[in-house]
Amino acid sequence: MWEAGTIEPSGSPYRSNIFLVPKPADKNGKKRYRLVVDFRALNEKTIPDRYPLPNILDIIDQVGGAKYFSTLDLSNGFYQVLLKEEDRHKTAFSTEFGLFHFKKLPMGCSNAPATFQRAMGYGSQFGIKAKLNRRGSRNRARGRRPSHFGIKIDR
Repeated sequence: MWEAGTIEPSGSPYRSNIFLVPKPADKNGKKRYRLVVDFRALNEKTIPDRYPLPNILDIIDQVGGAKYFSTLDLSNGFYQVLLKEEDRHKTAFSTEFGLFHFKKLPMGCSNAPATFQRAMGYGSQFGIKAKLNRRGSRNRARGRRPSHFGIKIDR
């Protein structure tokens, strides 16, 4: 997370606890873990963002006449959205290596889904439908894909 530019050292008065969740072993059998930050205390103080999430049935209705579909899986999608500098200190967490905070939208914050959906929603003007971390576009002819913007995709 440090090397990817997702977190940075912090001097924040805030601090959330962390824990590790086991992930499936890699192809060599090596154990892997996912860092989880417990943002429950922060979420209790957070003013809810009521930005609407799309209804999957509405999306299906809207793409019903399309002959071809394109989909992208935005791996670590929340980490593609930068946090405002003045809000980063609120996401602080401590490790044995020190205190850090997120530079990018972390999972677990109560407003993260709405914030991500808002960031992805701007593509709807180009015929792109977004549902949290999946994006799809409808195309009436093969080879026509929106190219009005760039999408950063992690592998």
